[in-house]
This record gives sequence, C-alpha cells and structure tokens, in this order.
Amino acid sequence: MSIGKLLIDDQPLQVLPSLAESIGLNESLVLQQIHWLLSRSKKKISGKYWVFNTYEEWRDKHFRFFSLSTVRRTIKNLEDLGLITSTTEFNKMKVDKTKWYTINYEELDNLQITTNKNDSPSAQNEQSSCSKWADESVQNEQTNNQEIPQETPTKDISSSEKNFQTEQRAKKYSFSPDDMRAAEWIFELIKKLNPNVKAKNLNEWADCVRLMRERDGHTHKDICELFKWANQDPFWSLNILSPKKLREKWEQLWIKKQASEKQPHKSTFQERNSTNWGTPEKMAEVF
Repeated sequence: MSIGKLLIDDQPLQVLPSLAESIGLNESLVLQQIHWLLSRSKKKISGKYWVFNTYEEWRDKHFRFFSLSTVRRTIKNLEDLGLITSTTEFNKMKVDKTKWYTINYEELDNLQITTNKNDSPSAQNEQSSCSKWADESVQNEQTNNQEIPQETPTKDISSSEKNFQTEQRAKKYSFSPDDMRAAEWIFELIKKLNPNVKAKNLNEWADCVRLMRERDGHTHKDICELFKWANQDPFWSLNILSPKKLREKWEQLWIKKQASEKQPHKSTFQERNSTNWGTPEKMAEVF
C-alpha cells in the first residue's frame, strides 16, 4: 500500500496543541469541528450562527473513531466549561430532541492557555496520563509510598531553594483526595496479583486519575469498575498495570468489557454438580 493512501484526501481534523493541553484532546477536536461547521452555517438566530446534529450524527459524520458515549461525554464537558451553548428550542417539533450548538467565543478568549512548554502544568501532567470506583465503598487505605526527591551530592542547596522546589512539586499536581484514594485502591489490586510489585509514584497515579475525570469525563466509579474488570481478565491483568495504561487503552477496554457482559454465563463444574458430593470440601474428603 502506498503511504499516500493514509494521508489526507479526506477533510482533516486539526487542533492547536496549546488548546488540547488546556481543555483536552477530544474536547479540542469537537470544538474545532463545530467552529468549522459554524463558519459554513446558514442558520443565524439571535445574531449567532448555529449547527445541529444528534449524538449519533456527530459520531457517524464527523467522529467515527469515537464511541457514542465518548461523543456524549465530550460535548457535555464543553457545555460544562461554558465553551459551547446547546438548545432544542429551535426544533419545529417538540418531540424532536436534536440539539443545536454554537460556540461562546468570549469564554474561549478567556481561557488561560500557556504555549511555553516549560511553564505549562498541563504539558507536565500529560507525562502521567490517567480513571473509576468499582464499588461504592472503596477502601480508604493509607500507603506510605511517596516520591523520594533525588539529592544532588555535588551542589549545596539553600533552605530557601529547597522550599521553592517543594512548592514547585506541589504545584505540579492538582488531584483531589478521592483521586489519591482511587490510585491507592488500584495499587492495592495490583499488589494482590503481584505482592512483590515495586512502590509507585502515587502522586503521578492520582494526577492521572484526575485527568481521566476532568478531561475524559469519567467518574471515579467508572475508572475503578473498568480497572477491576481489566485486573480480573487473564490478558489485560498483565498489561494494564497503572492508571496511565488504563487511560491509553480506555476505549478498547470499554468495548471488550461491554462485549463480555453480553455473553451468556457458562456454568462451572461445581454449578453443574451442585449436590453435596460435588462441593470442593466433600471432594477433598473423598480424595
């Protein structure tokens, strides 16, 4: 196959990296596409141009690589950020729930977007990309795994410099206590599979959970449920060993999980032979 077959005969989706760092890649793609459609729209109402699509139409016409739930979640994130306004009031029939969309360009102009990579917490945090509560009573275990700063033996660091470095490390992360609890819970599941697993940087893990929550639109429950499913799968339990991996493989894992839940349950040997002699305890007595 010629490599040219993979490069842009179709209408490309483009996005500024600085915008993606600020609001998330999915949100930037959708926002940019709405902007492109608005620039060609003939529907001007109350001084603003509007476009309309159902969630299914957004997916089928513009974002075929997204699941329907990702389309819904991304649009809701943009609505919550105040970057787009949606309404159904322009539909001719009340039963028609198709949404109309426009961009709030004033809010977009107010975004604090940093383009200098050295000053951008988003650029740093993306290095530790991140997920969901598997049951409503996730254990609030305390762990002593802390990031250990490396000392520089060839250079004396003054007290003020140390305080500054500590403050800078604190600014690097902005996760919530629940994000940390989810990270600790995920680490505990991994330890059950491998008790000799090395201590992890839970600050990075918790910040990755935050990214999944704030940028990807997942709840703690979503994150922990999907990780628990992966942790119990023979293949994925060996490959999904951090919130970062969970975030990278989210769509694939979510599809696999949905497919597995639709499969009919296969009874085990013990279930097919449910008399007393078929229990493990009784069989142990016989053998």
